[in-house]
Amino acid sequence: MDRNKVYDESPAAGVLFHYTTSSGLQGILDSKKLWMTSIRFLNDSSEFNYFFDKILENFESKKTSLSPDTLARAKYLLDHIKTSNIPTNVFTTSFSSIGDSLSQWRGYAESQGFSIMFDFTELCETLDKNSADYPIKMIKVDYCKGNAENEAERLVNELIESAKETQQIDSAFGMIVEEICYYSCKFKDENFSSEDEWRLVSIGGFLHKSNPVRLRDRNGELTPYIEISLTKDEISTIKEIKVGPGRNKEIKNLQKDALQLFKSSNKSYNFEVTTSDIPFRSF
Repeated sequence: MDRNKVYDESPAAGVLFHYTTSSGLQGILDSKKLWMTSIRFLNDSSEFNYFFDKILENFESKKTSLSPDTLARAKYLLDHIKTSNIPTNVFTTSFSSIGDSLSQWRGYAESQGFSIMFDFTELCETLDKNSADYPIKMIKVDYCKGNAENEAERLVNELIESAKETQQIDSAFGMIVEEICYYSCKFKDENFSSEDEWRLVSIGGFLHKSNPVRLRDRNGELTPYIEISLTKDEISTIKEIKVGPGRNKEIKNLQKDALQLFKSSNKSYNFEVTTSDIPFRSF
């Protein structure tokens, strides 16, 4: 993982899609910003534990061979990650390389969903420029169990080697914690592979005064998030907005007309407006 680059690999088609609700789209268009949510407050925060469980499994297989001091120091760090609020400090938002996905639209079947298309390179250049003061990374989600286990093995080995040292141990542990957080966002159970997900991740970005944590209401509960600008030279990086199937064809066409009207009176936007090819009867 190259910490100095916003991304290490690109989607084959060169574009990514962000699925959202009508209220989510309104917020993005009004603010020209993406919202990155604290991973602990996502709908399924247990996803963060998938990779960490691999870390714990690997460590359990090695701990009998460690000296008491090394074991105590390594276990202290793992227990700290497990019981602390570290996941709260990880902010993320999701994309997909698929712009018209039935599995994604099903998440918005009770309302009206939208798919926002971004040019990948332009988006990452904009993110890099607008988040220069804090770390941010675009990650392709990996659904391969073997890859997750290999990375867990590597990080546990690094953890053990660091635990053997008494000097600069805090610095070494800090880097390992950061990597565990990133890889916890990267790896996901293979049963979710149809999502073809990418994640934008920031760890500790809220610590910078230029990007404070904000709160929004979601289903009657407060949810912390940070904002990332989507503008490049005052022009939005949004290339297309696709109206999802929704509840019926008439509503879908009305939503398309609403977006066309909005675009015509907001010159900082130049996106195409399209509609999903998936018939609403699929719901």
